[in-house]
Amino acid sequence: TAVGRNKAEALGERLQADFVHLNVEYRACDLHQLIAQNGDLLAVADMIVAATGNWVAESALNRWHVRQGRGRPIVYGWTEAHACAGHAVAIGQGGGCLQCHIGRTGAPELTAVEWPDGGDTAREEPACGAHYQPYGPVELAYVNAMIAEVALDCLLDPPAQSFSRVFVASARRIVSLGGQLTEGWRSAFGEVEEGVRTVDRPWPSVSCAACGPEHLDEAA
Repeated sequence: TAVGRNKAEALGERLQADFVHLNVEYRACDLHQLIAQNGDLLAVADMIVAATGNWVAESALNRWHVRQGRGRPIVYGWTEAHACAGHAVAIGQGGGCLQCHIGRTGAPELTAVEWPDGGDTAREEPACGAHYQPYGPVELAYVNAMIAEVALDCLLDPPAQSFSRVFVASARRIVSLGGQLTEGWRSAFGEVEEGVRTVDRPWPSVSCAACGPEHLDEAA
């Protein structure tokens, strides 16, 4: 029903229709424009959930957050291939900023699942050339629930220190799709047995390019 429409506009209208007791607003612009033109809107939010899947946008949001003193939490969320793993990172006043454990191109330092057979997990639709990840709402529901849980935790009890929560699918599902746990995951958390697994891990500061002392001096 929203094909061809601006996502923010269509989603805002959908949420307002579903939750008539709320006052839902939307801004039909990119995040850089929002920071430049409506930074006060972000500044008064009790919490921000960033699920854009766009490193350029989220790194800009992270730098804005650092400049603002990180007074309110931001929760970042993303999935790995086939939705076999999902990540939620809550950035609080203490500990690392988002960029502390994300590379310059947006790749996280820790992934849970790897794909040995070439690593290409996308499929291509015949004739039209469109690419997609072959998973649906059932697989994604686990990741969505985990990110939503972190968001609720942060809203009810804002974290003093940044942390990460990671969901990993069952070993049976990972193996059936041709994947395996990464060495980094196995060395930190061991194997995943039957069922799914969710773990919390710290997100410490490493004085990265976004939040290091030299950057903070320039911002001041």
